[in-house]
This record gives sequence, C-alpha cells and structure tokens, in this order.
Amino acid sequence: MYIRGEKPILFYKNEDHLRKKNSITMTSNSILALVVSGSGTLQNGLLALVTTIPPISAVLVAEDVNSALKMVENHHPGLIILDMSLPDMQDVIKQIKEQCPHVHLIVLVEDTVEEKEVEESGVDSVLLKGFSAHKLIAIVENLIDRQGALPQVQTNPEG
Repeated sequence: MYIRGEKPILFYKNEDHLRKKNSITMTSNSILALVVSGSGTLQNGLLALVTTIPPISAVLVAEDVNSALKMVENHHPGLIILDMSLPDMQDVIKQIKEQCPHVHLIVLVEDTVEEKEVEESGVDSVLLKGFSAHKLIAIVENLIDRQGALPQVQTNPEG
C-alpha cells in the first residue's frame, strides 16, 4: 500500500473501519499507525508485523519525509515506525514531535553511532536493522501497556 500525493491509501485489518474524505473514522479503541519506509522488503515486513498487533486497526504508509509529515499533520497517528535511512531524515523527528507531541516513535537505524544520536532525540525506542519480529512487537506492546493505550485515532464527526 502506498501514499500518492495528498490522499493516503490505508491498510485496514477489517471492514469495520471507514475512510471519509481526509479523515479516518474508527472505533474508539483503535490505534492508527504510520510506517515511514521506502518500498520493498522492509516496508512489507513492517506492514505485516504491525497489523498483527491487536489495537492497531489501520496503517498509513509514507515513502518519504514530506508524505510522512502530511500524514502526521492530517491524521495524528498514535504510533510511527520510521526508517532513518530514507533521504532528508535529519530533522524529521523534531518536526513530528512538534506537530504531534503525543505520538510514539520507534526509529530504525543502520548502526550504533546513529542509534546513539537518535536515542538523544526523545524517541520511544530505537532498533538496529536486523531486529527480530518478536522484538518490534514486544516494544509496541510495552508502549501500550506502559501508557494504558497509545493515543487513539482522532475521529471527524463532520464526515
């Protein structure tokens, strides 16, 4: 599933969730996730993993910084998984936190030097690429348990 321009294509786990105009309407206990990763194996694997986590009911996908920032501004996801190897990622964490301070960020990095730099930026978790599926799922579940729940999807009553 890919983002093209202003209109996101969403991956839904079931048909109970609706897409309306530029808003997303879901049940009150649903969590919207955003995966920011280039197309390919990593993106497909992240989608497959994230959709297995029970409270996550929909996933937005962005393949670049601009699309990711638009998704954050328009949809306020509760969880973002961000691949730092994409171009122009230097200031994106700060921009995301400014736009949507409640969001939980999990950042994927290439090496331990980058890991230390990203850890200092206030993200919830940093994973070295090559991580196990179980580790990512455990981190997300820990965020849910620690916070009671991740921030839930904002609904738009205007539809």
